[in-house]
Amino acid sequence: MKYNRFKYRWKLWEFSINWGCNFGCPYCWYGEKPEFREIEDEMFLKQLQLFLRHAARNKKGEPRFGISFFRTESSLSADKMRKYVPILYDHGCVKYATTTNGYAWTKEDLEFLRKWNFEVLFSFEGTRQRQDIMRPLYGGQSSYDRVVDNILYYRDLGGNLLVLTLLIPETYQTIKEGVEAILSLGVPLYINVAIMHITPWTDDELRDLSRRLRPIAEMVMDDPSIIPRLGPYPKIIRRLVKWRGYNIHDPGTCGAIKGSIATDIDGSIYTCHWGVGIDAFKIGHVDTGLDYEKMARIANGACATGLSMIPYMNSCRVINYYFTGDMHRIPEIYTKVYHAYWKGLLEPVWNKMLTDRLYREKVLTLLGIKTTKKVSKRIPKAKIMRIVEGVLSHEC
Repeated sequence: MKYNRFKYRWKLWEFSINWGCNFGCPYCWYGEKPEFREIEDEMFLKQLQLFLRHAARNKKGEPRFGISFFRTESSLSADKMRKYVPILYDHGCVKYATTTNGYAWTKEDLEFLRKWNFEVLFSFEGTRQRQDIMRPLYGGQSSYDRVVDNILYYRDLGGNLLVLTLLIPETYQTIKEGVEAILSLGVPLYINVAIMHITPWTDDELRDLSRRLRPIAEMVMDDPSIIPRLGPYPKIIRRLVKWRGYNIHDPGTCGAIKGSIATDIDGSIYTCHWGVGIDAFKIGHVDTGLDYEKMARIANGACATGLSMIPYMNSCRVINYYFTGDMHRIPEIYTKVYHAYWKGLLEPVWNKMLTDRLYREKVLTLLGIKTTKKVSKRIPKAKIMRIVEGVLSHEC
């Protein structure tokens, strides 16, 4: 299988500025704290030059791309970020993002992020009880107060932020309390499910998960103004609701390789941030170049993560590989978990949009979706559910 090395242009660089963390989250590192290391300046410049050779360009042929400081805790390398961001800007970087536990930032650091219009994703669980269980400092101390202060400070600066809260078997029972606490801060929230977790989900837990997600869906049905702030609703509505005759055919695809790559602090190049450190997803090194044949095999595989009418059913290649040993085979646990997620959180709201015209119009207005064609009165719900059920049972 031949790979056209000039066909794709990378729009996103998922960059590891260090390796290590100051938290002792039970679902991460499997309880072992890695030795903290930062990238060397020379290595950063070598990675930048390689990325620029494949970066997306504007009509004038100038590089235009975004960077995400991801995978490890970027706040521990704030000084290096201050040094690198102006260099990135000079070479065509126009969008900046970072994912963080939110603890180690100073006010000056957050002001720097705001100056450069960083999109900051704070991993935070809402209540003190949930935060202390899921995101304690390494050593067990509470991180709650400092993280809340930093979220509120960045919010008050007018920063672009999003809070991520996680569903894992140990704490999903209190998800409603966590969601209410985060929404009370006046910030947008994204609810995600951990698949690759040291404690596996059982069928009974997944049934209970659907039941406990239902009150959140009911909150949204009672007050649609929550929708723009509560992920994944904006994304799923835009994807599922194709208002030109309810055409919901919108296969999701992964942008890895075709639109983005990830690097580690030692110069290895990977398909994406989740693949960092896994040899199956290593596609090169800054000193030896890219393995184009391997890139082709990964990017053009049979399933290529793409099949789904539900945005969260396009299974990740890394998750596929972790559970099945085949990056293009969707594991059963993935379909089970997201089926529970769909039934509890998403389906009730979607069904109300299908059947309640006033509610539907409110949601469309809130999301800024304009219709140019009259919506059919007959809603092909049965067809939608057939597609959904087909996806849930799909196996590549």
